This record gives sequence, structure tokens and C-alpha cells, in this order.
Amino acid sequence: LEERAVPEVYADDRFTVEALPDLGSFGNVAYIVRPGDGAPATVIDVPEGVEAVLASLAGHEIGAVLVTHYHSDHWRGFDVLRAASAAPVYVGAEEVEIDADRGVLRLADGQTIEVGGVPIEVIHTPGHTPGSICLHAGGVVFTGDTEPCESVRDLARDADMMVCMCWDEQSVMEGNNEANGQCGTTGAARLAQEAGVKQLVLVHMGPTLS
Repeated sequence: LEERAVPEVYADDRFTVEALPDLGSFGNVAYIVRPGDGAPATVIDVPEGVEAVLASLAGHEIGAVLVTHYHSDHWRGFDVLRAASAAPVYVGAEEVEIDADRGVLRLADGQTIEVGGVPIEVIHTPGHTPGSICLHAGGVVFTGDTEPCESVRDLARDADMMVCMCWDEQSVMEGNNEANGQCGTTGAARLAQEAGVKQLVLVHMGPTLS
């Protein structure tokens, strides 16, 4: 497996978050929530290029895989990851177009799942897809591909960090009818400001922002 530098974007006394950017043809990002005591890690999203996630884990056990929504660019690494780990894979309870043969489990709105001693809260944020979810672990919030909304704002209230997908300049997205279901630059900034987030990290940016 290819070795690459993996930025640690968040750390507290319980776990770290590593972000693996620019994966696959859509430049997706996957995350590793890694407990400090060596307990099983959580992987968030499994895009094409998930081999980089496995290389970074370097044999560290995966306790669970959480996928923010069904779009193929967040799933294309599923078979590669499944060949390396039997960890359960979860999506939002309302998500559609999920292959039943994959044995994927469902997470309800407001549910908390604990992986490796790290509680992760799940919030249903439909819009980008019917079952899109956002995640909250410790002081960090993962928005997935979602638009600014009250549910995300409440979830991110006073968070240390919000990791937010940001596709393009807001005006460009509105002109291209791309603003529904995903964040643009000013949308993400306004959401973070209104929630009192201390640090905003923009990821999965489109080609004009990359």
C-alpha cells in the first residue's frame, strides 16, 4: 500500500482525527477517529482510494465504518475495505439505494454509537440525499455533504472544530443551481459563525477551490 502523509486535524485527551484528502477521481476525504489508548478506530466514509486509509491504520483494528450518505463517491472503496476488515458498516436510517447484500446497518436520528470508547452522535440531515447524516464526536463535528440548516447548527454549537464539505464559491453554486443540499464558502462560514465553532475546516472542495 502506498505511504502518504496523513494530517492530524484534531486531537483531545481521548482521540485524534486524521483526514485523508484527495482520494479517488472526485477528490474525496475519509477520516480516521483513532482512540489514544489503542482501542478500535472509526472510519468515516469509504471513497475510491481507501487503500490510503488502510495504510494509515497500519493494522490498527477498525471498530466501525460510518458512511455519511449513499452517493457513489463516498462508497467506491467499500469492497476494498471489506476485504481487509469485517467491521460493521453504518448509514443513516432513512438512506436509500443501499445494496442489501452488503449487510449495512442503520443509525437513527439522535442515536449515539460508541466505538473504541468514543461516543459518536448521529443527526439526520436530509437534503443532499434522503438519509444524509452528520456526526459529532468530542469537540469535532463532521457535516458530510449537507447544506446549512438548523440541525447542523445545533449539533455544532460551541464545537472546537467543524469539518465541512465546501464545493465552490457560494455565488457560483447558486448560479449553477448547486446550492441545495451542500455548502458553499459563505454558507459554511456563516454556519460556523452562527454555531460558535472555534475552527472551520473545509474539505472535498471542487476544482475551482482546490
